[in-house]
Amino acid sequence: MEKMNHWVIPGIYNLKTLDEIYKSILDDLNILSCDLGYKSRKREFVDKRTVMFYLMHRIVGFTSTAVAKKFNLNHATVLHHCNKLACFLEVKNPDFKYVLDLENKYRHFKIN
Repeated sequence: MEKMNHWVIPGIYNLKTLDEIYKSILDDLNILSCDLGYKSRKREFVDKRTVMFYLMHRIVGFTSTAVAKKFNLNHATVLHHCNKLACFLEVKNPDFKYVLDLENKYRHFKIN
């Protein structure tokens, strides 16, 4: 039996897994999984991927290894993207202003 990363949040939130959070973030970013372009270096895909990693690892609290496994990448790649976005948010880059709204939404799903 496969062990699942999940938890229950009291109130209106139900059982959430890494896959459910992933699909929810895809909807919020208005992008399809196949369009994410995991190997693409186009700015629109890189930025969306960076936000995805940041929300799943830093905000929700999944391990970098679990997030990397979902994308078939190395955990260091996830950490790199998270650090990069944190720097952009620190200097209040206007291109990433929407991330603050997403942060508030996904804080409710925090693991710890």
